[in-house]
Amino acid sequence: MEGLSLGGWGWVLLAVGLHLGVRLYIRYGLKEDRSEEDWRA
Repeated sequence: MEGLSLGGWGWVLLAVGLHLGVRLYIRYGLKEDRSEEDWRA
């Protein structure tokens, strides 16, 4: 672990950033897909 440039907090921030990014992507992505499905229906 010492060979890695990122420290403990770096990995935490990275994990949180990826988690939030995925949540936002899924949330807005599903909204767009739902709106398209509703429009087609």
